[in-house]
Amino acid sequence: MGVLAYLSSQPGTKVHVEPPLDKVIHLCAFGILGFLVACAAGPRLRWHAAWIATLVAALYGLGDEVHQSLTPGRSASAWDWTFDVAGGAAGGAAWLVAWSQGLRWGRGSAERPGN
Repeated sequence: MGVLAYLSSQPGTKVHVEPPLDKVIHLCAFGILGFLVACAAGPRLRWHAAWIATLVAALYGLGDEVHQSLTPGRSASAWDWTFDVAGGAAGGAAWLVAWSQGLRWGRGSAERPGN
């Protein structure tokens, strides 16, 4: 989130990304955020992790767009926010798929047979 805040605080004169590449960047950046949020939700909330990731991406993306509207040379965009939400949802879904396919890490993962 800190990296996203830093990047969105850069003035418009330093940022030169043409459409549709800007939407791909939003999708990927918030996809990473969504995946990490789902990881943080962890196995106890695994069936809700994708929804949590989507909600966090939506709220943070909204704040990010407001922040960009206050940054010189930048503007807010409903389309950017839409891709933020889609990225968060995709990241959360990717975590859920990875978990259901047996991807495990963290404490206790070495104790499981087959890991």
